[in-house]
Formats: sequence, C-alpha cells, structure tokens
Amino acid sequence: MIKKVFLVSAAAVTLLLSACLSEVPLNHESYTEGLTVEQVRQAVLDGAKVRGWKTEQVKPGFIVATYTKDKKTASVDILYDANGFRITMNDKTNMVEKNGKVDGKYNQWVNNLNGDISNAAVKIGLPK
Repeated sequence: MIKKVFLVSAAAVTLLLSACLSEVPLNHESYTEGLTVEQVRQAVLDGAKVRGWKTEQVKPGFIVATYTKDKKTASVDILYDANGFRITMNDKTNMVEKNGKVDGKYNQWVNNLNGDISNAAVKIGLPK
C-alpha cells in the first residue's frame, strides 16, 4: 500500500513539474473586426493594464509589454493593425531555462494578456 501511494505521489510530482516547463513559448495571433488601428492600440494598452503589464510604444503598430514578478520577467512584442494583434516573446524575457524550455508561468501570463487585450477590444467595439 505504501509503495502504491509513493508511486502515485511521484507520478503526480513528475506531472506537476513537467507542467511548469513548456517546450516552446506560446505566441498569439488574434483578429479584430470593425476596429480602427487606434482602437486596437487602445485595446492593447487597456488589456495590458489589467494585470500590471508595463507598455512602451516603440513605433506605430508596435508595442513592447513587460511583466515582472519576483525575479521572473516576461517581455513581449505586440504588433498590431486594424485587423488584429500578434504577441511574441522577445529577448528581454528571462524565463527560458538553459535546456531551452520555457517556464510555464510565461505561457500563463501571455495567455492572460491575450485574453485581456481581446476583452478590451470587444468593449471598445461595443456600440455606445
């Protein structure tokens, strides 16, 4: 009985640890409909603000967003136009392990950012 509990516990720990590291960073491409470039830009800024991402407008159509918690930093390039936006990891992110795997928190944070920007775009596009 003790061996079974130990094996189940070991399997659970292994599964948990593997969930914490992902092979590749998630990139997101989302489409907007009926919004102007300025409205998409505002959605990116509003969505990033929800969870405390810091944003920097690099040039029209290009924003860098950065989120830091403890010693972990996720930094992404967000390219946008009237058709939508694309989120990709940039080299300021320190969440890639030496073996090339990405910390699972990175993907969680970027998933949340993508959802927050999409929600902001929907709110902006609602009739007033």
